[in-house]
Amino acid sequence: MRCWGVNDVGELGVATTNAVCGGQPCNVAPIEVDGLTNVVHVSLGYAHGCAIKSDKSLWCWGSNDDGQLGHDRATDAACPLAGHKCSIAPRAVAGMSSADGVAAGGNSTCAWSSGALYCWGNNGSGQLGVVGGSFMPTHVQLPSSVRAAAIGFSNQYGDTSTCAALQDGSAWCWGSNYRGQLGHDPATDPDAGMNSTPTQVAYDDQDAGFANVSAIDVGRAACGLRANALWCWGTHGYALSGDGTCDTNVHFKPSRVALSNVASFVSAYDARFAIDTTGQLWAWGDNSYGEIGKGDFLGTPCEGNAMVTTTPRRVPLPDAVVMVARKNAATLVLLHDGSVWAWGANQYGQLAHAPGVPAGDQSCPAFTWCNPTPGRIAGLP
Repeated sequence: MRCWGVNDVGELGVATTNAVCGGQPCNVAPIEVDGLTNVVHVSLGYAHGCAIKSDKSLWCWGSNDDGQLGHDRATDAACPLAGHKCSIAPRAVAGMSSADGVAAGGNSTCAWSSGALYCWGNNGSGQLGVVGGSFMPTHVQLPSSVRAAAIGFSNQYGDTSTCAALQDGSAWCWGSNYRGQLGHDPATDPDAGMNSTPTQVAYDDQDAGFANVSAIDVGRAACGLRANALWCWGTHGYALSGDGTCDTNVHFKPSRVALSNVASFVSAYDARFAIDTTGQLWAWGDNSYGEIGKGDFLGTPCEGNAMVTTTPRRVPLPDAVVMVARKNAATLVLLHDGSVWAWGANQYGQLAHAPGVPAGDQSCPAFTWCNPTPGRIAGLP
């Protein structure tokens, strides 16, 4: 497995750096994570990463300020960034020797094994599904086995939520609800817009369950996939509704996005991406960093100075898309031919090249350097 970008708290899983990006040490080319082979699944949080190997063991590395790596931070060395604790080398998470999936977000981590969900790390918004926080994986009480889970956050510590799609087809969320991402009015929560108890996402005002959910993700708002249709709830700022408007209202009940035949998706803080059943990628939301992939930073003014794309727009790529990810205002995709392409912000080397004009970057409104045109990442198998 290879990583690139900022590396001030060991989030790349190596100790070495070869450049400075945005004033921070970084690697601007893919570099192999120390001792981590046979990886079948990976998830990245604010400044840590976790990966599942083919033997189902779970390994985490990077920042451990809140125990998000699954062990006591007292056993870690000081990070290159003063005042922080981290583990540069990946470490196995105790008690998670048979993980089926992992979701890292903010300074928290969740993983599921044999249908049971376990979470650990920061719990400032109740995102662990329990009262209190712990570096030890803690079982989250849910009424059915877990199919998939996701952690979404608005900043490093606060406003963090967790959602899970269960095997019975229901969707459950907990944590921060300031933007309605738990699927109900935050005025009903016991702790000022936060709820550490998992609650079922309701489909309508009669509290009928939102059923047949096969995948789920949460960012500034949450979305679930059912029968190849994408349904979302929470704030629709940054034109996340995809309905052609700049709707900044909060919607507590799921509403359908006008896009057919969705196979998979990502719901980020200010943009959304969906892969349809033919392998085409569609994007909408904030384009201030060029993350929509249309070759410019243009759009409709919405939510402050953001320039947004208000309806799903197809991103032109040379082959079918297998997987999409968005992290730190950059969008990355894996294509059917095995190549990886990226676009969006590059201030911290997230596009796997040195930021600046020589590499084709442009100055963009929100970051020092961005590239709004998809480009292939070199140095990968």
